[in-house]
Amino acid sequence: MKGWKFTVCIGCLLTALLTSQIVQAADSPQWNQLSPEQQSLLKPYSNRWDQLPDATKRNVLKGLEKWRTMSPEERQRARSKFNKWRSLSPQQRQRAREMFHRFRQLPPERRERLKRQLRRFKSLPPDRKRALRERWKNLSPEQRRAFRQKLLEQRRRRMQERRH
Repeated sequence: MKGWKFTVCIGCLLTALLTSQIVQAADSPQWNQLSPEQQSLLKPYSNRWDQLPDATKRNVLKGLEKWRTMSPEERQRARSKFNKWRSLSPQQRQRAREMFHRFRQLPPERRERLKRQLRRFKSLPPDRKRALRERWKNLSPEQRRAFRQKLLEQRRRRMQERRH
């Protein structure tokens, strides 16, 4: 009886192992397993695809699926952002990654508030945005800290007023 249970247990483990490898292989296909459309769209990766880490392949394929569902306007926006990213220096890219990571660590309500503020800023006329950027650039670090502090105090007062 013991031998039978052991054999079944080993069989289940082997089945699980093989199934997980098959699923991983499906998630991370070799170049020749991609469809002709995928190969066409991923042509820049053709000579190194099979050497990419599985996680990278999955991310690229996920991005490709997203790309396929985008409207022409969304694709143009994505191209523009990608070109802007490529034009950044390695230091600027690293800073952007760090800022993104810090943003993702914020509580959801804070992230939403920042998104609203950015949308409001983007909706301003170009000359107003330019003036605000110039004004910010001309502030000393101490003045910037004081300005941030003032904004925090105003926000706290508004929140307290809403509670009462």
